[in-house]
Amino acid sequence: MKKTTINIEKISHESLKIIEENLNFDPNTFYKHKDRLQMQISDNYDYFIIFYRSIPVGHVFIRWTGIEKSVIGHKIEKCPNLEDLFVIPKFRSQGFGSLMIEYCIKLAKKKGFRKIGLGVSIDNLKAQKLYESFKFFDSDIPLYKEVWYGKNKSGIKTGPFTSLNKYLIAKI
Repeated sequence: MKKTTINIEKISHESLKIIEENLNFDPNTFYKHKDRLQMQISDNYDYFIIFYRSIPVGHVFIRWTGIEKSVIGHKIEKCPNLEDLFVIPKFRSQGFGSLMIEYCIKLAKKKGFRKIGLGVSIDNLKAQKLYESFKFFDSDIPLYKEVWYGKNKSGIKTGPFTSLNKYLIAKI
């Protein structure tokens, strides 16, 4: 994999269509890309897409103000939160997730942050191993239930979807 064939960039109105065509494996959350494009207007959020040979193969959402959960948010200050780090299954274990994490850490450092956090499902052992390779460690915050909703292609609300998560932090 040549680095010249890989780009990480913020979602844009111009890239939305190709992202929707290539990164929508869950019909229940079809609108998340469009919703995150709108959220990105604020300086509080960024939604990055990783492209391989001009095709989007993954994404990560950064909440610069930290995790939204009240059980965690008040205990962890000045800690941007990575959400929904995702790579298309056929491109997993090829370094794309690592590249996105490295990119987010560098960006957080440039913005003056000294740590970064993320929630991970207790069942997702492969992701936990990846995060540990970047020195993420358990924050000792109790497990929490993540609940989210989506919208399908018709714009109809879907969910709730849930996972039991633990919160990890890395010093950067």
